[in-house]
Amino acid sequence: MLAVHRLLVVCWSLSNVCTESTVADDTGHPREIPLNVIMELNQVTNVSELFTKFMPDTKYMNDAQKQFAMTGFQSRNEPDSEVATLIPKSASCSVELQTVNLKETDDQNLYYYPMCTRVNRCRGCCGHDLLACRPTKIETLNFEVMALQYHGSGKLEFNGRKSVSVDQHLMCKCDCVIEKENCTPLQVYNPDECRCICTNEEDRHKCSDEYESRLWNPTSCSCQ
Repeated sequence: MLAVHRLLVVCWSLSNVCTESTVADDTGHPREIPLNVIMELNQVTNVSELFTKFMPDTKYMNDAQKQFAMTGFQSRNEPDSEVATLIPKSASCSVELQTVNLKETDDQNLYYYPMCTRVNRCRGCCGHDLLACRPTKIETLNFEVMALQYHGSGKLEFNGRKSVSVDQHLMCKCDCVIEKENCTPLQVYNPDECRCICTNEEDRHKCSDEYESRLWNPTSCSCQ
């Protein structure tokens, strides 16, 4: 079980005072990380690669700052510290063993042995709500299980053997949660943004210009 010991705020200056800096757009709102950058970040496998590709300014950091950024608080000797800090291993999108149920029926009188097993399935974080870890290659495994019927008094009777098919994931990638099939006739699919975009722009402008008490719904492409 993973225990989260402490949330640490890292300051490049290594001083006791942290200055928060937020990059904003032209309207003053915080700038969202573009989806294509998130996808590139999902390919990063270690801290060195992260620094090289996305943090070129770190070449101006001194040795102490670089060591702290790379290894965190574990690089410091704090014998009086009451709480240990851990460097988490990235849970990127990949196949991992997961439990699947082998009983295909809701019949409460039947017991399958075994009831469940473990197969590889895609899991992991993708860094954005519009992305999910999904399989790109699948194989079907055929398991044979015993079917047992309960007749009371704590006894079971052999009821044959059953073949159960289960999908096992072989390869994974972070892919769009919203797909082209999810778009309505009033929308077109933008694969780069993983979104369905309304095509009735004139209706959207009319909604914002003429109806102060109504809002444009980008899901239904209508003024509500």
